[in-house]
Amino acid sequence: MFRYTRTVTIEHGAGIAPALQTALELAAYVNKTYGFQISVGTELFGATRVYWYNDIDSLDAVPQFAFKAAADKIYIGLLEKMKAYVLKGSVQDQVVQLIG
Repeated sequence: MFRYTRTVTIEHGAGIAPALQTALELAAYVNKTYGFQISVGTELFGATRVYWYNDIDSLDAVPQFAFKAAADKIYIGLLEKMKAYVLKGSVQDQVVQLIG
């Protein structure tokens, strides 16, 4: 089992509330369309970051999703909407193998 996490830092002045709303829209769309169980979180202290995370059984699910999503106009539109809030260069992906 693996946990996939994507983290972005919100641009200063962009506003966390609209960024979180868009992050939730994006997760809801992916969950409904692709059958994932992506959750959304934010840091309480320090930088203003948004996290998307989900647990997957196989790493094969990541490139399979990426291939399908690259042609999904609704998904791409939601990414563009989110882009307005994200500090350029702050996107980070992480995969953790869960062992216990």
